[in-house]
Amino acid sequence: MKRRGFSLIELLVVVGLIALIAAILFPVFLRSRENAKKPSCMNNLKQLGIGFMQYVQDYNEHMPLVVVSPISAPDNPATKRDESSYYGWADALFPYVKTTSIYHCIDYAHGNESPDKLTPLTRDCTDYWLNGRVAGTELSEFRTPASTILLGEGNDGGDMTDARYNYSALPAPWLNDENSPIYRHRGGSSYCFMDGHVKYIQPDEISTASAKPKWRFSP
Repeated sequence: MKRRGFSLIELLVVVGLIALIAAILFPVFLRSRENAKKPSCMNNLKQLGIGFMQYVQDYNEHMPLVVVSPISAPDNPATKRDESSYYGWADALFPYVKTTSIYHCIDYAHGNESPDKLTPLTRDCTDYWLNGRVAGTELSEFRTPASTILLGEGNDGGDMTDARYNYSALPAPWLNDENSPIYRHRGGSSYCFMDGHVKYIQPDEISTASAKPKWRFSP
């Protein structure tokens, strides 16, 4: 008995069904991929937060400055610098975190260079920024440590992200740009707070205009 092949209409129906299923499943796979990246950044920020707490215990309960003099900063064996050079906060933190890989979001490409080979005085030292308002501050000055931002994730590729990378407020251009770092992980990004906890927050939850914002930059 002669077998009948598929007709053109049947083939088109099958192709259409495959395309429909792919269109449905692709966003699911994309969300799963993004959900896998978010915990990585949150873990990095958590480890950096622990490093800060270890630092302040050694330095009279004071946070590191954005720019730390080589005299007061811990020695960093990973980089050899001239005595006239200056460290940044990420450099001062290095002896406590031991690796530069946790300074980087896996979403941000560093070309062919391994993050562990990056040096603190170069661009791309870190994808995370320090809240510049807490730099040099004594811990006793923090009235609301659980709502005061310590670190945030953000590197738009155009800023100088060396070991001094810091912000005292969310950059205005980022607020209305869904391609900016604060929207990096499905419409939001992760932040580490002064009490050490890490939270995923969407930009509209951080008010720069409100007198009493839920999450703040000021100590």
